Amino acid sequence: MGQPGGGLSDGGALAPAASLTPESLKTAGGVCHRVKNDFQTIANILALGSAHARSPRDLAEAVEGRVVALSLGYTLVSETGQPPTLDRLAQEVLRRNLWKGPSHLRLARRLPPLVLSLRLCSPLSLWLHEIIGNALRHGLEQVSDPELLLEGSLDDDGLRLCVTDNGAGLPPGFALERDARLGLRLAMALAANDLRGGLELEDARPGLKATLRVPAGELARLAQELWW
Repeated sequence: MGQPGGGLSDGGALAPAASLTPESLKTAGGVCHRVKNDFQTIANILALGSAHARSPRDLAEAVEGRVVALSLGYTLVSETGQPPTLDRLAQEVLRRNLWKGPSHLRLARRLPPLVLSLRLCSPLSLWLHEIIGNALRHGLEQVSDPELLLEGSLDDDGLRLCVTDNGAGLPPGFALERDARLGLRLAMALAANDLRGGLELEDARPGLKATLRVPAGELARLAQELWW
């Protein structure tokens, strides 16, 4: 531990608040607000996960990967000093999920050149984590020539983000509101509550196509400050 008044890790003196510029104080406040929201998301994950977990181990497994997904935006910013693009975020989510799927997976990405604020990174990263993980674990498990496509568009209506696999698709009679398990319920909540949009599932013949829609107004609101 450093000298009195110093930092905990390096012993350096902490800058007094009076020496910070209004812009840096605003940035710090925004980041703190974003982190607060992410902690609330973690609390929600714990609440939902506890309803499905049969043991503490189940709950820990349900939470661990999702907390990592929430952190990806901060990780990418710390690595580059710049806000990540949607394609870079999707690439990182894929990299951390591919071990769950078949080794011979054919993968394609066609995403719009959208620069993300931290406000957008967290819900988009977690949504992609849920949908991609679900496709790799369940949809493509028994497919001899598995394929996964990430695509999207950005227009006057907002953002459309799709994940399509060529797997078994949904079971007959499946109803999203009634039959969704933890991963899909989280994806639904993120789409509706965090992004004020919606989640659609449709038969891709073969496979399943999951589409996230974020309205243009909400996308603009969440993107107005790149750093938070």
